[in-house]
Amino acid sequence: HQKGLSFRTAALLPLLDGASAALLNLETPLALPNDSAPAGKDYLHWANPEKTVAALKAAGVTAVGLANNHTMDQGAKGFEETLATLAKAGIASRGAGMQLEAAERPLLWHVPLG
Repeated sequence: HQKGLSFRTAALLPLLDGASAALLNLETPLALPNDSAPAGKDYLHWANPEKTVAALKAAGVTAVGLANNHTMDQGAKGFEETLATLAKAGIASRGAGMQLEAAERPLLWHVPLG
């Protein structure tokens, strides 16, 4: 029984309402299953790129962390698709990258006080 992404994010929306920035851990690649997924892993995550990024934007997410055990579930192709989808949507990503320099780049926010 599928209720859609808006149903799954409904409980978060009041917590994010009015936030100037929101960072979450993205525990799935934004890529459909493909032929570069690693063999031998019992469970591979994937998420529809268009629908998921639309839900993230609607929730006010401005950045995601990618340093987790599911980032490479759809292999290099899926990782590249994830980075491109996030960049196109204007959602910053940190914790992983195509080169070490990108993976190590910190996320810096200017947060007004008061």
